[in-house]
Amino acid sequence: MKKGLYVVVLFLTACSAGSAQPAPTLLSVPVFISLSTETITPTLTSTPIPSPTLDLPASTPVPYEHYSIDYLRARPYGGGTLDVAETLSEHQKFTTYSVRYQSDGLYIYAIMNVPVGDGVYPVVISVHGYAKPEEYHLLDTDFTIEDRLADEGYITIHPSMRNYPPSDSGDNLFRVGDTIDILNLIAIVKSQSGIGILQKADSDNIGLGGRSMGGGVVLRVLTVTKDVKAAYLYSPTSGDETRNVDFFQAFARDDAQFKGEAKAPTDVSKNASPQDYYSDITASILLAHGTNDSVIPDSWSEDTCDRLKKAGVHKRCIFYRGADHTFYNGDRADFISEIVAFFQIHLRQ
Repeated sequence: MKKGLYVVVLFLTACSAGSAQPAPTLLSVPVFISLSTETITPTLTSTPIPSPTLDLPASTPVPYEHYSIDYLRARPYGGGTLDVAETLSEHQKFTTYSVRYQSDGLYIYAIMNVPVGDGVYPVVISVHGYAKPEEYHLLDTDFTIEDRLADEGYITIHPSMRNYPPSDSGDNLFRVGDTIDILNLIAIVKSQSGIGILQKADSDNIGLGGRSMGGGVVLRVLTVTKDVKAAYLYSPTSGDETRNVDFFQAFARDDAQFKGEAKAPTDVSKNASPQDYYSDITASILLAHGTNDSVIPDSWSEDTCDRLKKAGVHKRCIFYRGADHTFYNGDRADFISEIVAFFQIHLRQ
């Protein structure tokens, strides 16, 4: 089957990468994507997956300790499998599946592209931005970047993060739950490459991508694991969780997954902030931000780039003059080309 089913994204921040036209508001950016030439109604269901066994601590001895980067570094990840829920569509160069895995007992669903052909392919995991969970639909996401990478010979996995259907709900203060879900997925890719849906996965060449809120998650992931070689950040939130807490309290004040952040002791957000751990990042980073971003200030990315430079991280930062949160027209096309070239250098050579 070839692309042909068009869906419309109700965009809130950076859940979608934007459309080919300017994004006038945060609530009404139509993005058209195609999935198949036949009408399909994916159910995103599958047979039960056995719960993985991880040696997680039975309890947390210190309140809030489990949100710290030091704690995230000390605990185990993986222990499960990535299983196909449904084949969604077939394209000329890749096949699209819905898949799921378990992350600390939660089912996390994802859309996965697997290139057609023999051999092994680098894996790129992408993390979506914030949207109201009750209005989020995984199949309505704009997969332009993921589809382009699949055309270029990359396996792509785009999870629906915890608290976003059809994935399960769970603790996500300071976006640490999202971080754990990505770290568990990376561990599964590493341990299950060559098996099942990961038969073609090159576990030695893993990349990440993060949009807006997802960019902040990626920054934290990179301070915890050295299993990622390269990552792109698309209009990311800050590496300072104090800033992010204030932002989400104002922008998503009614979202239950963030309740309690503002009441936590100040050292909790500091210990969860990746910016104090940038010197431990081994991955190369491509960061892009618009200078007219009305959601996340571009000054936050300027600060991130300065800190990455001082920490000795290999990075490339691009600021698109006049672009808003998701870019548009030539800026968006240019950034996608930058991503392809970036991964060509860091995941294929």
